[in-house]
Amino acid sequence: MAYIPVIATVVTTILSVVLARATLRYAKATDKSLALAREEFEREWSPELHIKLERVSASEAKIVVTNLAKISVLLQLVQWRKLSHGVPSLRWFLNEPLVGGMTWKETVGKRLIGSTGGDFQGAIAVSVTFYASGRLFRTDWFRFHVEVNRGNI
Repeated sequence: MAYIPVIATVVTTILSVVLARATLRYAKATDKSLALAREEFEREWSPELHIKLERVSASEAKIVVTNLAKISVLLQLVQWRKLSHGVPSLRWFLNEPLVGGMTWKETVGKRLIGSTGGDFQGAIAVSVTFYASGRLFRTDWFRFHVEVNRGNI
């Protein structure tokens, strides 16, 4: 009869250790899923824009800015530069809202020819500055190969 409390204590201790290990495993799994959810949230809601320069005709081109995130942004400034120059050769200010998943387009043929000159062959880089969540962001410089020959793109 004296062994029953000892056996009960040993069984209780073993069950406590097993439950403690199960709780630790559950806590680690929960931490991993929270980290994945945080990463997915950041990926979906952090602002990210993609810039494309498209030739429309011999004398016209257009810039296409696509919002890849869910969050809406407010486009403020487009600037581009020849890669041979360190300073942007052309800037223009905007105040255009861009909803998540949508694109904004504008024709830039005259601006392109004006900033590169009548004859140019080389690379230009384009960047966009925008507001999102009350903060000012700027995209990376997207590079494009441009050929302008006698005013034709």
